[in-house]
Amino acid sequence: MTDTQTRVSALAGHMNSGRHGYADNDRGPLTAKEISGLTMVEIAAWNGDGAAIAKAAQDKLGLALPANAHGTTSIGKTTALWLGPNRWLILSNEDCRAQLKDAIGAIAAVIDQSHSRVVVEISGSSVTALLSKGCSLDFHQSAFPVGTCKATHFAHLSILIQRLDKTVFRLYLPRSFAASGWEWLMDAASEYSLTVE
Repeated sequence: MTDTQTRVSALAGHMNSGRHGYADNDRGPLTAKEISGLTMVEIAAWNGDGAAIAKAAQDKLGLALPANAHGTTSIGKTTALWLGPNRWLILSNEDCRAQLKDAIGAIAAVIDQSHSRVVVEISGSSVTALLSKGCSLDFHQSAFPVGTCKATHFAHLSILIQRLDKTVFRLYLPRSFAASGWEWLMDAASEYSLTVE
């Protein structure tokens, strides 16, 4: 069971709410917030049989795992992100670990990653310009459409980026380096009007 009451954010003391950067300019505004309390479970096929995992997840949980590279799927409070061939990251506002273990534990590794990443959602009209400062991904919608995710080297970190909407992204930062990644983002966003919630 994910214990959200004893979890301490890796950004505690670093993520100060309020307005930052330039209040009035034509390059913003941006909004950033931490998405906390998520259960995160990585699943990976034991024998490379992703089709069996996808079938079991669909039949037993009603969860359609993304079949295409970089895809994402959602049902209710649960989202699945494609990590690589036969590998997915399951995110939920509810504790889904036991359900996943029961449904696919015999044919896949089911690994709790709830404390391994910090999730920052950043949005606004200048979000792609900001993110482009940190990595070489093409953020045009034809190359990175809504409903996809990509692993990349961002600034000095290996992270996962998910596109929720045209101007809304989630960054999955490694917990150990989340404060450093956040400080980099704050510095890179200093030319914009950034509101931290």
